[in-house]
Amino acid sequence: TALVTLFVVVAALMSMTTVGATQIAVVTTFGSMNGTLSPGLHFINPFSEVHTFDTQTQKESTEAKSASKDLQEVSTSVALNYSVNAENIAGLYLAVGDSLVTRIIDPSLQESIKAATAKYTAEELITKRAVVTEEILSNVKAGVEERLPGAHVTVGAIAITNFDFSPSFNAAIEKKVTAE
Repeated sequence: TALVTLFVVVAALMSMTTVGATQIAVVTTFGSMNGTLSPGLHFINPFSEVHTFDTQTQKESTEAKSASKDLQEVSTSVALNYSVNAENIAGLYLAVGDSLVTRIIDPSLQESIKAATAKYTAEELITKRAVVTEEILSNVKAGVEERLPGAHVTVGAIAITNFDFSPSFNAAIEKKVTAE
């Protein structure tokens, strides 16, 4: 009887899951999606897996190396805010599983940064930072929609946190400023 009681207690504990207040979850059993779970305590099949997604705004930071219009090597660091849409979480899971950042967000960021920086000279990247930021944001939104059609992800704000140029270019700028 002690063994049966232990089995019942273990099975009951394996059948419980908690979804946090700012999360939504997708339940799968042997690879088949069974539905979604809202925040709270839930009883599930002990053989099921729970895949949770945070519905709060998330930040993804990345760095991309590219060339400016005047062929200067530039390393651009950006931070992107995005959030998943809880209403479409099942479609999101079916489309990319747990790999939203690696399959959708990061490639869109990399491509968008490289496309935008190639349109401006090194000097313009600094003097027209707001314009470059808007162009990157617009490109990211289009890239996310292209890779993941539907309203699965909301792309929010983006910020360029740093432009870094090659040491030789930095030395040339310093020499120019000193001469002036």
